[in-house]
Amino acid sequence: NDVPLYPINPQDECDYTVGIETEVASNEFSIYPNPFRASASIRQKNASIIHPSELKLYTLLGDEIMTVSITKEFTALNTNALPPGMYFYKILRNNRIIQSGKLIAQE
Repeated sequence: NDVPLYPINPQDECDYTVGIETEVASNEFSIYPNPFRASASIRQKNASIIHPSELKLYTLLGDEIMTVSITKEFTALNTNALPPGMYFYKILRNNRIIQSGKLIAQE
């Protein structure tokens, strides 16, 4: 074995943090109905302050299949072409996830 080994002193301090940055989930948006059939609605709950956002929809394998801009209180989500099953969504603003969850498409 040609890999050098370095002993670790338990009294040494570590200056690094390891982890994944996560966002606090918000309930700023509601998506209904869930489960849905041909369409769903996205509602930005605080209509007095509309922040442009976007919803991204993903398959269970993580493939992005839809992006919808959210620029008003109510936004229609046309889901006619989606086969029945479970999907994941993320709502982003300024490239930061502000909400995420699951949606279920029915026949």
